[in-house]
Amino acid sequence: PATPPAIGSPVLMYQQVRYEFKASTNVPGRIALYRRVEANATEEELVAPFDTTAGFRFYVNDGATPQTAVPGVLTSITGLELILDGLSDRPDHNGKTQRVPLRTSVFFKNRP
Repeated sequence: PATPPAIGSPVLMYQQVRYEFKASTNVPGRIALYRRVEANATEEELVAPFDTTAGFRFYVNDGATPQTAVPGVLTSITGLELILDGLSDRPDHNGKTQRVPLRTSVFFKNRP
């Protein structure tokens, strides 16, 4: 701010962070989860490999079923589903890659 806050005043500090699933650089041919800090455009691969089903889905207006499409009105998002279906980075003794399904949801409490 132009003037510093008074000593003892509460201050809210934040940074914009973007998460995205895209092609992995560490495990070629697989999907990874990336994080990008918008202030300095720093991007890092957090974890890989994921199955191609990995991604985000959105709960809209307290709906019980998440949707893949981002709603046009962002304030209508009431929660997120994270699809973190893992995939082995190399085949097992039968020549198959192992898939491990994992899904979790987060619901927002402090919304309008």
